[in-house]
Amino acid sequence: MITASDLTRKVQIRKQTDVANGSLGIDQTFDTGIPAWAKVQPVSGGMFFGAEQVGQDITHRFWIRYSLATKPALLDEQHVIDWDGRRYRIRRASDFNDKNRFVMIEATDLGAIP
Repeated sequence: MITASDLTRKVQIRKQTDVANGSLGIDQTFDTGIPAWAKVQPVSGGMFFGAEQVGQDITHRFWIRYSLATKPALLDEQHVIDWDGRRYRIRRASDFNDKNRFVMIEATDLGAIP
């Protein structure tokens, strides 16, 4: 079971939007986002390789408080999490234990924030 005292990492949840630029390319833009306290956990090797077999490269799990802004239905692959100088693509979000207290997010490490 997770508790509020486990949420010790400050993260920023942002929505990504692709915008056409003048040179026929696409620029990625991000909104100001939602600040949140999170528990961060790299996934185990077995979980990582199992996800790879089905085409999902889950590298980390984030737990945050459930709120109107962080409902699992609102968090999808258009969102990223910025934490500790790195960016993570949200793959899945779910209501942890179906109690509307915490959201578990599975994400992919995209690398250093440019």
